[in-house]
Amino acid sequence: MNKIAILAVLSFLFAMIFTSSATDEIHQGAVVATIIVGTGPEGVAYDSGTGEIFVTNFGPPFATPEALGSVSVISDSNNSVVATIEVGVGPVGIAYDSGKNEIFVANSVDNTVSVISDQNYSVIATVPVGKGPHGVAYDSGKNEIFVANSGYNSVSVISDVTNTVVATIPVGENPHGLVYDSARGLIFVTNYGSFSRPDISGSVSVISDSNNSVVATIPVGANPYGISYDSGMGKIFVANDGDNSVSVISDSSNSVVATVPVGARPWGVAYDSGTGEIFVTNYGDNSVSIISDKTNSVVATVSVGINPSSIAYDSGKGAVFVTNEYDNTVSVILDSSHARVAREALAASPHQILIESPSNHGTYGDSLPLNLTVSFLETDGIISRQTLKSLNYSVDDKPPVNIISSEAFLNPPINIANVTISDLADGQHKLVVTSVFVANVSNVFMLTYNYTSDPVYFTVNTESHPESFPTLLIAVASAATAAVVGVGLLFYFKKRKH
Repeated sequence: MNKIAILAVLSFLFAMIFTSSATDEIHQGAVVATIIVGTGPEGVAYDSGTGEIFVTNFGPPFATPEALGSVSVISDSNNSVVATIEVGVGPVGIAYDSGKNEIFVANSVDNTVSVISDQNYSVIATVPVGKGPHGVAYDSGKNEIFVANSGYNSVSVISDVTNTVVATIPVGENPHGLVYDSARGLIFVTNYGSFSRPDISGSVSVISDSNNSVVATIPVGANPYGISYDSGMGKIFVANDGDNSVSVISDSSNSVVATVPVGARPWGVAYDSGTGEIFVTNYGDNSVSIISDKTNSVVATVSVGINPSSIAYDSGKGAVFVTNEYDNTVSVILDSSHARVAREALAASPHQILIESPSNHGTYGDSLPLNLTVSFLETDGIISRQTLKSLNYSVDDKPPVNIISSEAFLNPPINIANVTISDLADGQHKLVVTSVFVANVSNVFMLTYNYTSDPVYFTVNTESHPESFPTLLIAVASAATAAVVGVGLLFYFKKRKH
């Protein structure tokens, strides 16, 4: 009876064994979504007020005055197009005005700038500018918009209060890209130069926004195109289309301090403030180069769509949006900061595999039940949905044995209570449970991560260890029956003897 009581107690004991060693399989620079937009996507800008991405669609390669372009609006919460706005002809450059919650679009064919309200997705003004407007930049210090006029070798300055041109500034030949340096109150303008002479070095004009005049001209690589400001390092990064390089300019000296080789025909440039990295689109080889602003070297290269042109960083989602001109798509690239946030959320959360049986340091017969619970991981909304892709157990580091037949969502928790481990030799054994989960992180990307439980050590003793409770009852009942039969036979033979 003591053995039965001991066995009953052992059968209801459990040990709370929690999971450990989460492994993030999403790496820096992973393309996590591809979004179909309009024809010939060119420019892209992030609207921090609405959490949306605005993309200019140039239209057919040879736009006519009748062929209006458009702007696609992408929600960064679900990476889908939520609106399409008709603008001028041949829209290319685009910028977000955070002071007015407006989007400014340069229409290169009809020489205008469309002003869009991000509240109702409508064009509220059209501003005539110079010939061939291309790049656009917002100056938050002056509440002005700077537009590069590639056909007039000038920059138009628009007041966002009146939506009129208040100044025109002569710059170098064929200006394309612009960026605002908020620390210095300067506008940096890339002068592409001649399309037919990529061997001639281009330049960058530096404009003071206090007097709207050029205060410096900096020689860079051949055919400079895109440009971005790194506020963390006080640097300007310039993509040189003609010689496959990026020039790094110090804004304190207005001089080139480094030249970084990248992919073929670099066009767009964006600064990722979350990681201190520069993302550069390589139009000629369908890739994006990622540059560390600490070492001025390429740390990763990511394949994207065909002919990537412009690029923008979404600080709210820790993602980069790339326009692919030829295949009419936008690639969404995960930056390393977002992966880090997800990893930290996973590490700070309660572990989610609870092993109830076998118990740690328990003793069993030649078969034992495997009971466990898999529950949802709480991450303060960072991870919205989790799917259990696989669940396996392994004894003594042998090949894993599958526990579930199909994937399952972890809401409500999953209970496993129908698995029996058998055919184990006498002695001590080690049990480990492994799992693979897929999580939806902030509705931006899917993160695959692994969990491995702490090992459970138990002993199998088929000789001295009592049988399982039902088996023991049967054995006791059999023994009792045999005893009754034996006593009955004894009385029978004694009776016959008399």
